Amino acid sequence: MLQDLGVEIKWNTAGKGSLQGNFNLVEMPTMERLIHRSATQMLSGLKPGTNMTWAVTVQRKLSSHLQVDLTYNGRKSEDIKTIHVGGAQVRAFF
Repeated sequence: MLQDLGVEIKWNTAGKGSLQGNFNLVEMPTMERLIHRSATQMLSGLKPGTNMTWAVTVQRKLSSHLQVDLTYNGRKSEDIKTIHVGGAQVRAFF
């Protein structure tokens, strides 16, 4: 049985932006058939055993017509290097 324990925090500043973060501890049961690539994709890259996932998103309003989003995601499975993913997005409102 899959077990997932997590915590999430959100902080908003009216008219300026927001900060959101989360952390999850996921215990994945050992499955002999998890060797298929499609099974790993369906499980978001999580492997049998203890997995940790975390994310931070910063959204900032730069002006009345411009907004920027910065994201960071990470995950760690047993015996596998930590995976880090970052991104940035700029939106212009016309």
